[in-house]
Amino acid sequence: MANETISKEQEEILKEKTRKISIRDGCAYGVMDGFGLRYITPYALQLGASNTQIGFLTSIPALIGNFLQMFISRAMEKYSRKKILLFGVFMQTLMWLPLIGIGFLFFYGKLNSTISANLAVIIYSSIVIFAAFVAPTWNSLMRDVVTRNIGTYFGKRNRIIGAFVMSSLLIGSFILDYFKKTNIFWGFVIIFGIAFFARIISWLTLRKH
Repeated sequence: MANETISKEQEEILKEKTRKISIRDGCAYGVMDGFGLRYITPYALQLGASNTQIGFLTSIPALIGNFLQMFISRAMEKYSRKKILLFGVFMQTLMWLPLIGIGFLFFYGKLNSTISANLAVIIYSSIVIFAAFVAPTWNSLMRDVVTRNIGTYFGKRNRIIGAFVMSSLLIGSFILDYFKKTNIFWGFVIIFGIAFFARIISWLTLRKH
């Protein structure tokens, strides 16, 4: 009986650590969202995207991501949820590098606007696709971790993430406004670079989940 009590106490300690880790991960995600995801459409416009390409950018990735989520539950039956989660976050992190690379090739005359915008749609679709790996597995893991005061915990977490998103969004706008006078591409390099490193921090944090 004593061993069972100790086991439950240890389990609760681990759950509490994971709940704190999840808030730190959420903060890093909020930075990626505010500096990165919120500025995808302005970035595509700077690449010369047409109205049709912007339409694809805002609809196709979400459609593909929602479609793929139907298959993630099957994957969770075969593979560790944590491995799927870390894989999705890691691949999502890597996608920021080619997204920056497209801008470099476009702004320095190596790619035309049509190809650049199409590539941006493809890479952003990849970011959303890998997010489809993350969401259901994260939700499944957190259901095991947050077993009481669910509304209180997620309400607090969402408020903190929202503050990070809005702060990052505001700072990102100042950065782009500053570089608009010289070369806006370098403004996007900075904010997408911050998004990249924020997602790395998120990945490293989730490894401790």
